[in-house]
Amino acid sequence: MADDHELIERIYEAAVIPENWPGILEEISEIAGCYGGTLLSIDAQQEVRHIDTEKFRDVMHMFVRDGWTKQNIRLERLAKIKYAGFVTDCDLISVEEMDAHPFYAEFVRRNGGGWAVGTIIQIPSNDLLVFNLERSYAEGPVERKFCARLDNLRPHLARAGLMSTRLRMERARAMVETLKQIGLPAAVLRQNGQVLAINDLFQLLSEQIAIGAFDEVSIKNPASDALMKQSLVQLRETRDNSEVKSIPIPPILDQPALIAHLIPIRGAAHDIFSRAFAILVITPLHAPMAPTEDVLNGLFDLSPAEVKVAQGIISGKTIDDVAAELQLSRETIRNQLKSVFAKTGTSRQAQLVGLLATRFPGK
Repeated sequence: MADDHELIERIYEAAVIPENWPGILEEISEIAGCYGGTLLSIDAQQEVRHIDTEKFRDVMHMFVRDGWTKQNIRLERLAKIKYAGFVTDCDLISVEEMDAHPFYAEFVRRNGGGWAVGTIIQIPSNDLLVFNLERSYAEGPVERKFCARLDNLRPHLARAGLMSTRLRMERARAMVETLKQIGLPAAVLRQNGQVLAINDLFQLLSEQIAIGAFDEVSIKNPASDALMKQSLVQLRETRDNSEVKSIPIPPILDQPALIAHLIPIRGAAHDIFSRAFAILVITPLHAPMAPTEDVLNGLFDLSPAEVKVAQGIISGKTIDDVAAELQLSRETIRNQLKSVFAKTGTSRQAQLVGLLATRFPGK
């Protein structure tokens, strides 16, 4: 199996070429010792779409066709715990519950499965993404040790999955068509940040995002703009996909806070986006969704521990308060906060609060 750098490259390629997702799902299934998996999306109208590995395709068609979505105890428990990472069946449900529940007894086990590892990613645009990797019942539960590596891939899966679901999991045919289909403000950028194309929705963000001289895009909030430019440099000079590529933009006047997702254009995606380097996709961050665990983890690459620290600071708590609440040392909290600063492009607590705290008119 190729190293994770090459896998991440292909994940971003699948962002605009969804027919590549089955191969990605095969690879991450192998990481967890599973035989196959699915990327499931549920939009605001509860419409379900899915892309599956070959061995899992028939199972997913039965899952949707026969109404098992309404009895999916896995999804129900995942939604309740709101854990920003991959979890196994055994993290959610007791073996006794599995044995007695129709979803396991009558559907999963009868169709070659039995044990799974998965994650939910709540996108600010109200799309719900679910990655589920399945192992046969005879092989026993998925071990927790595999979750750490999957968690490292999760932010990239989130951003690429967002793009694919907004394209309704169908391949785009041209640059202009793609921007129209995304249904969110979007711009196609060159390496230097110059705009190649934008859609009509992007033009409505002039109070927060500007297109200046030489068609260069800039964010009016200085900290957010610096983070975007830093991310472009990292992508251009190192082709490093590991750094944060989702930039928080604070609210201004009557405009909501935004998240700018910088999605690299990789591999065969260049056939669609000729001369392009990245796609800047904007999602509004409406209260009360911001900033949830899913947003902080799935879009800013914060670990579950860093999420708790960030949320504590954003809510006005001191480092000592957070340390006492989490029963950790002050030094541990300080180290985790430094990591949060690095991943969000901030350097002080006030900057972090200014970027991520949601302040809407009338609140």
